[in-house]
Amino acid sequence: TYAEALEALGVFGQVKLYDSIADMMRDVVLGRIRAGFGDAPIVAYQLSKNPELGVRLVDGYLPMKKGEVALAVAKENPLLLEKVNASIAKLKESGELSRIFAKYGL
Repeated sequence: TYAEALEALGVFGQVKLYDSIADMMRDVVLGRIRAGFGDAPIVAYQLSKNPELGVRLVDGYLPMKKGEVALAVAKENPLLLEKVNASIAKLKESGELSRIFAKYGL
C-alpha cells in the first residue's frame, strides 16, 4: 500500500491512516500531524471549498506512484456501460468535462 511505501522510506516517524480526507485535513489544521497525503483531485476540491482551513497543496510534490480512478458497472449491464462511455466521450469532446474540472479546482 501507499502507507507501507511511505513507512519504508523512513522519512516519517509515523504514518497514520484516515477514513476521509476531511479527517486528515482536520488533524493537519489542529497540529496533530505535520502533513497529509490524499488523492490530489479530492484534496484540491476540499481545499477549494474550505480555503479558511489554512492548508495548502505542496508545490512540486511528485507522488511515488499514481493510481487511476474508474467507474464500474455490472457485467450484466453492457447497455449501461455503452451509455456511460458515450456520455464521457461527449463531455470530453464538447469541453464540458474540462469546465467541470476547472469549476472544482481539479
